[in-house]
Amino acid sequence: MIPLVEQAVFAHAPGGRPSNFKVVSASPGVKKEDAQALASWGPIQNYSLLQSCAATGSINFHPLPSGAYCISRTLPATYSDLDDSQRVETWCLIVPRPVLARFANNPFALLKAAVACGWEAQRQAGERISPHLKPLRVSGGAAAVDIALLRSLAQHINGDWMACLLQAARQATCAAVGGKPSSEQIMAGLLNCLPPECRLMFSFSTGLRYSPRRAYRWLSLPEDPTQRCWLAQFPQVVLLEPAADKTPPAMPWDGWSQFIRRVVESGRYDYLAAQLSKRRYQLVLDELPALGLQLLEEMERRELRNSSAEYSWEESKACAPSTTFSHAAHSLFSRRGLRPSSQHFSDDGAATGLTLDAPELLESLEQLDDLVYEAIDGEETSWTKLQTAWPKLAAQLTPEALAESREQYLRYVLTVWQECAENSGLRQAEMAMRAIEVLCLLLDERSWKNKN
Repeated sequence: MIPLVEQAVFAHAPGGRPSNFKVVSASPGVKKEDAQALASWGPIQNYSLLQSCAATGSINFHPLPSGAYCISRTLPATYSDLDDSQRVETWCLIVPRPVLARFANNPFALLKAAVACGWEAQRQAGERISPHLKPLRVSGGAAAVDIALLRSLAQHINGDWMACLLQAARQATCAAVGGKPSSEQIMAGLLNCLPPECRLMFSFSTGLRYSPRRAYRWLSLPEDPTQRCWLAQFPQVVLLEPAADKTPPAMPWDGWSQFIRRVVESGRYDYLAAQLSKRRYQLVLDELPALGLQLLEEMERRELRNSSAEYSWEESKACAPSTTFSHAAHSLFSRRGLRPSSQHFSDDGAATGLTLDAPELLESLEQLDDLVYEAIDGEETSWTKLQTAWPKLAAQLTPEALAESREQYLRYVLTVWQECAENSGLRQAEMAMRAIEVLCLLLDERSWKNKN
């Protein structure tokens, strides 16, 4: 079932005072408290758009009181009866967390899917906005990491700058970023360098001027030197403009920033994608430095083993192309002419299964995640599919990978159970029972051992 996303438009009210901006149109499911929050985040004059974004508009992302999130695009209005100060409108998508999770909590990925589903086709130049909108059906999903985007970004931003940007973006109350490529690409790249569980903590705007009223965590750096000087006077705002001929500001890098620097310098984006595809429920920003050091150590250990294997192969000239290793495939092998397998081998040489970061399993695991979420949310079709898909997938995993996968789902189910216990109502009780049913299926070894 394709989920529904509510819509709203924040703009100048017809016939009102020049400053009379409000939610002028909304779909039926938009809650009152969310509509009020849109008024505090939305711009109320054309001057709010940066000059560089005056034609293309701004993409914005921020939380809402209901627990949903707003992904919006602020654009110049073209109505003939408006003066210059009124020529701006903000089209909003009110996105529930489960829908964002389908897109790895990446607002840019969901926005792209919404446009493909006809979101922007509703806005026709020169015509007044209809007071009534229909919810939008947004289909599809997204991978945890857009590798092509990160490779493109690395052509302009080296590992030191990426580590600096990521460190400042996580620590600063507000970080204004700009340069080449665009601030939109930089923000999208920063999100792709964070685990999906942490991305929802970063509100951003790619083209709105700084305002204490709009507490965005990431902003675009203005091109106008005067505006930059004005922005620099705020002590809570950090200005960053990466450039190949400049050294990044000196600052201590924690474990996560060091890990991302190593990924960028080595081009190991496949390893990053494999790690961020793993569900780490309840992961918070404070835990990132330790996780980064752990992943950095593991990546270096794997590279050392791979280098040793390559040396042995070149010395003996007897290693067949089908040589297998106990770790996941990555681009280092393709560059060196080796073809690894994602299978795990026991001491007697028998294959025992696939690891969680095996490329051929990542898509299946993402589909399984969707089935688990939807089954707990009450979709009977997904529950039926899950009963068939889980045994087949579990039979392919190594014992270690199976245990890790179960542990991740166990954390999620316990989180759902705790949230249901803290809320009253029939729906919460039913969701808690569905969560337990899903957990029993995932822990029942009889369902998948018979598949072997």
